[in-house]
Amino acid sequence: MSVVRGSVFRMTLYPSEGIVPKHSGDVSRDKYFVVLGIDGDNILVGSLLINTNINVNFIDRIAPYQYLLSCATYSFLKEKSRYVDCYKIKELAYKRIIEEAEYIGILQEEDIDRIVEITISSPVNKPSQLKKYNLL
Repeated sequence: MSVVRGSVFRMTLYPSEGIVPKHSGDVSRDKYFVVLGIDGDNILVGSLLINTNINVNFIDRIAPYQYLLSCATYSFLKEKSRYVDCYKIKELAYKRIIEEAEYIGILQEEDIDRIVEITISSPVNKPSQLKKYNLL
């Protein structure tokens, strides 16, 4: 398993990591995410969630910061194209990814480059955070 920019993983995430459980009473949610970068101390990983759909409750704000991954290109998407949510970087523990995440695959370089561009353009991703993950 390789935790590098463009790696895709699946892992159970919690509200403390910025995830909203899908159903009432749930305490977690299994999510796919793509790695953007790792901080210099290998403590935190800057990640973006991969979603089946764009959240319609916030579509006017977040739609420009979604990147479509085609199921024709990535077989791990299981015949359904999905969106990388570049609006807000999620910080996940490096150690937890190594110990708990399931490695799914890696994105093509041209997709990674475009995802980084969109992430940089988001108004909520601060320059200090972008630098932390070598995106600037």
